[in-house]
Amino acid sequence: MPDLLKLEIAGVRIGIDAGGMDIICHADPAYRQFSETGTDFPYDIRITLTKDPLPDTRGSKKVFDSGESWSLFSSGEDYFLIFKPPVFDEPYLIARMDRDISKAVIYCSRHLISEKEGGSAFINPVQYPLDQIMLMHYLARRDGIIIHAAGLEIAGKAYIFPGKSGAGKSTLSRQFVGKEGFHLLSDDRIIVRKTDNSFAAYGTPWPGDEGIASNMNFPLSGIFFISHGDSNRIEPIRPQKAMEKLLPVTSIPWYEEGLMTNMLTLCEDLTNIPAYEFYFKPETRTADFFRELVSG
Repeated sequence: MPDLLKLEIAGVRIGIDAGGMDIICHADPAYRQFSETGTDFPYDIRITLTKDPLPDTRGSKKVFDSGESWSLFSSGEDYFLIFKPPVFDEPYLIARMDRDISKAVIYCSRHLISEKEGGSAFINPVQYPLDQIMLMHYLARRDGIIIHAAGLEIAGKAYIFPGKSGAGKSTLSRQFVGKEGFHLLSDDRIIVRKTDNSFAAYGTPWPGDEGIASNMNFPLSGIFFISHGDSNRIEPIRPQKAMEKLLPVTSIPWYEEGLMTNMLTLCEDLTNIPAYEFYFKPETRTADFFRELVSG
């Protein structure tokens, strides 16, 4: 087993250093395309794993509580990201991160340590939702956002299909699976990054029901807000309407004014991409309908 693990998501290189201990890698197959092991490498976020005692965070200020398993605290120049599901008496991990999210120390409780003959090993904690929360903050400073959307590529261009849970992202993605000329990026989460006034859509390791997770990216050419319908049809929408529909499906740290402002500006820029309402019917013709649409 390795003691150094690399994740690369949307071009962000995350190095996970176990300080000489082994790391038990991801069992989730969605991460296979996004991870590799080996010797040292360039990184954007450096994470150190430790089994030192969990830090005392009682003097920190709570800035957000998910109401489920995690909460975020602020202390000076650091964040403390605390994971404590209701069934646990104490946190199973605490991540101490700098404000820039360029480095972090993850304090792992006994629940993340595997004691086996020959020594101890960390059960890799850098997976959903920890990696997604860290990337949300990292990208907010660097013209990137995480969108609750499916996405695909056709003819070298990416198209994304934002929608809340139940809108049909996985159902729609299923219509494209195995169809010639389509490459699926994700059926649940897409990262969009802006570089030199253009946008690219990236697949992520956080899939939906169809388990689609592809480590590819392509120039973003269209945004289709999806709904179930009795036929396949689209309606163009204006940028203001696109903004109204985009915000509820975008991961935004509303509790941090500076980051929130950055991301609202980026979302406004993103609405310059052509946007549509896409009403679809789960049927074999859906893929052909969309192919003809973008070809035209």
